[in-house]
Amino acid sequence: MLDSVAEQKQAGDKRTAELQRQLKAAQVGSPCAGVRVPDAVTQRLRERAAEINAAATGSN
Repeated sequence: MLDSVAEQKQAGDKRTAELQRQLKAAQVGSPCAGVRVPDAVTQRLRERAAEINAAATGSN
């Protein structure tokens, strides 16, 4: 059982690393990639993500 969990974590870590690599590659040359997102926008995105996560887990 622990081996299965460890394998799933390793696969997830590999997928995360690949997605980060793809994101960096997609941002190359983009003028928007280096522009700071306003704090109010960042905060609202965090709040919305929390709302979605709460709804998905049913712990609203």
